[in-house]
Amino acid sequence: MTLVAAAKSACCATARADGAGPHRQQFLTGAKDAPSVTVAGKLRLPLPGTSRLPAVILVHGSGGVGANVDLWAREVSGMGIATLTVDSFTGRKIVDTLSDQSQLGRLAMLVDAYRALDLPF
Repeated sequence: MTLVAAAKSACCATARADGAGPHRQQFLTGAKDAPSVTVAGKLRLPLPGTSRLPAVILVHGSGGVGANVDLWAREVSGMGIATLTVDSFTGRKIVDTLSDQSQLGRLAMLVDAYRALDLPF
């Protein structure tokens, strides 16, 4: 999976990650032929223009990115910490996994979060 920055502004940026939706076995064996998907994310910078900031990667739950994740992002940002909220559903055309957890393999969101660390911000 390759991560690329899609757009950037003074306070926020949107990013996308191209790649990984590996099945469990593909993840565990490090298979290079895992399915490809675009994963979106929102970067919040509490102090625009600062060259280095501590950062937190936020991953949503079964309901997707919603008010609860936004609340955490605003709270953490208020402490002077940058946040990157990873949206593992939209690029996979998933609305939520509340009633069907099998729509997204349990390791896919973990891969999304780790790939977010490679973003060139």
